[in-house]
Amino acid sequence: CHKSGINGIDLHHKSMQCYNDSMLKAYFKPDAIKKRIHEIDLVDLVKRFDLVVLDVDNTLAIKGTIQIDLETERWLRALSELDVHVLICSNNPTRAAKTIAEVYHFDWLNLALKPFKFRFQRKLMQMGIHYQKGVWLGDQLFTDIWLGKRLGFHTILIEPLSTNDYLSTRILRFIEKKVIG
Repeated sequence: CHKSGINGIDLHHKSMQCYNDSMLKAYFKPDAIKKRIHEIDLVDLVKRFDLVVLDVDNTLAIKGTIQIDLETERWLRALSELDVHVLICSNNPTRAAKTIAEVYHFDWLNLALKPFKFRFQRKLMQMGIHYQKGVWLGDQLFTDIWLGKRLGFHTILIEPLSTNDYLSTRILRFIEKKVIG
């Protein structure tokens, strides 16, 4: 950020803008963006991370369903055969996370209350899950990516499978576009 101005008037404004931009990037800018989850190289993923957290709605399956497309299903099958801990995590109160997780023998957490940490951290403690480096994959900046960043995870934003969202999510997606740029 460039600091210039007359008598320091712009200087403060510019430095505050730089601070705000870097703060936004620190909390909300994903480390990577992928169109679909199955585009992520599993060999590289397992080499780099020992905990993989996957969102459900509009990341693995279209919101409100548990139907997974064939390519994602193959990706999840392959992931289940690798030496990595996987947790399916959803804010949804339904049994979608559990249903999907049980197919692949993954752990799960529904009603996660993302972006708050406490339910997720409590689940890790209850399950005795210990990790060195985690990665969080999800379709929303203000839940998945923000929580992942706050936990020190590598974050990968997945483009949503559907535009069928709650009104609040549609508003947040509009803001997300401004943040991602």
